[in-house]
Amino acid sequence: MRAAGLAAAVFLFAFARSMAEGIGLADESWFLQVAARLRAGDVLGPGRILAASYDGERGSARAYWIDGGADGGGYFDADGNPLRKTFLKSPLNYRRISSRFSRARRNPVTRKVVPHHGVDYAAATGTPVVASADGSVVSASWDGPLGRAVRVRHGSEYVTIYGHLSGFARGIRAGARVRQNQVIGFVGATGRATGPHLHYTVLHRGRAIDPLRMDNPAVEPLAPEHRPDLRLAVARWSGLLDRYDDAVLEARLPQPYSRARHQR
Repeated sequence: MRAAGLAAAVFLFAFARSMAEGIGLADESWFLQVAARLRAGDVLGPGRILAASYDGERGSARAYWIDGGADGGGYFDADGNPLRKTFLKSPLNYRRISSRFSRARRNPVTRKVVPHHGVDYAAATGTPVVASADGSVVSASWDGPLGRAVRVRHGSEYVTIYGHLSGFARGIRAGARVRQNQVIGFVGATGRATGPHLHYTVLHRGRAIDPLRMDNPAVEPLAPEHRPDLRLAVARWSGLLDRYDDAVLEARLPQPYSRARHQR
């Protein structure tokens, strides 16, 4: 499947699965029903994921897109529970976790034992980095040993920091509003870094906490007035997800959408 579609699927189910590690496709199945983007009747490519099913060793989940939900729309399970939480588990697609949160770690550059108040995600230079939650940009500038970094405030209690970036996304500057999953920068090795990676820190009331172990509050469930839309979506797509492999999209396949069953 094309990278963009796979990335969307990964983010979609990362919340429900509460994953601390990367996605391993070898033992997992992804099925997607995707709207086609049309122009004058011609299919331009895949559009929004309308329904999706995941099944693997770490669990299973289904999601349905509901227009008009909180923040303009979102993905919910059949009971109306959102398939996202306030914060993403990780703000990028990464190769591996190269360093975890620690109160005492030997710095690979200075060789001094100091706290490591964040998680380092090894990834290729230029890999997009997204905001882990809705918020406002505090700064997007050179930030000492972190090099180019973005700081985002989320409400009155949380701040997230994205360090060692190679550059910032367009429009990312102090005061800008950002949405969860919005690209804010790109992986690099600026500042005090031995190779390309993202240093990700979460501050709660000014104190660094472990992003992989933090208490992550859920988003509000689907509003009652949108419950009929959910029932329609479940009725429309659940049968296809149950019965027809050829009516859904499997993330391992190169074809990113079903021409026979595309929907507006």
